[in-house]
Amino acid sequence: MFLFIQWAESQESMRRQKLCDTLTSPMQRLTRYSLLLKAVLSNSTDDRERLIIQTMIDRTDAATQQLNFELNNNDLRLQMAEIMKSIDGYDAVDCEEFEKLFPNRRATLDLMAPMPLLPGPPQFRRVIHRGNLKIRESRQGPKVEMHCLLFTDMLLLCKTSNKRTDKGLRVARPPIHIAHMIYHPFNDASGFFIICMNEFDAPCSIYLMHTTDEKETRRWLEMINITSNEFKRLQGRHSDFDTSPTYDIRKGYISFLSYFSLRPLWQQSPPHCLAPISHRKSSSMDSQVVAAHAHLNRKCFS
Repeated sequence: MFLFIQWAESQESMRRQKLCDTLTSPMQRLTRYSLLLKAVLSNSTDDRERLIIQTMIDRTDAATQQLNFELNNNDLRLQMAEIMKSIDGYDAVDCEEFEKLFPNRRATLDLMAPMPLLPGPPQFRRVIHRGNLKIRESRQGPKVEMHCLLFTDMLLLCKTSNKRTDKGLRVARPPIHIAHMIYHPFNDASGFFIICMNEFDAPCSIYLMHTTDEKETRRWLEMINITSNEFKRLQGRHSDFDTSPTYDIRKGYISFLSYFSLRPLWQQSPPHCLAPISHRKSSSMDSQVVAAHAHLNRKCFS
């Protein structure tokens, strides 16, 4: 890659410019095409020509939006790559034991992967807020200083080996997804609670996050609230891409059944499939019929 850049910048057509400077020209021109086509549209009178030009405008705008989306995702991936360099390990579980049991897998957290639980095209997280907090897992437990990173979709609790810098981070607890997180301030505003809820709407962990003053507490709660709203907005933006039934942990059973219009199972089956037959004492001929029906049902429901 370095040799190619050297060769490209040595060409006379470059006029001693850097390669990265010339690559921005197509990006800048792309935004002008839509303005040019709109000017042509305003001076066109033929209906067929106007329809063709409007189609060109729509496609140009869509290409520009897609380009902006990809450039933004690339910037976010680069940002996550820098953070990944500062993380030395994943200590939320016994990594050695895990890798012994599963030699083909590594106990790690890939921050550069797309965010889960979001429909539509891949979207990548960014850092919303970060800082050092003293954390307890119970009122009688000891305070442990951790470096906390709030991303678009998760809160990450890390221990640091060097308090002066953010290098040498080790993930101390499993990531807390923003959609499964409940937060509440202390009565004296010296910190706040973080409760992690699982998929069954039951609390699975609680953290007491101690800050230095009321201002820092307010700042963290404000950032968590902004992040929660941002994730909900991202979920709603591409909801049309998701054709599967939604599962709400508070009313999941009813909402899942409503996807099938609450119809009985046998009404959803193909017409040639028969309902299961209850066994009874019978002759050998009846047993053969029951076996035939069971074989047919296995084909229908497989």
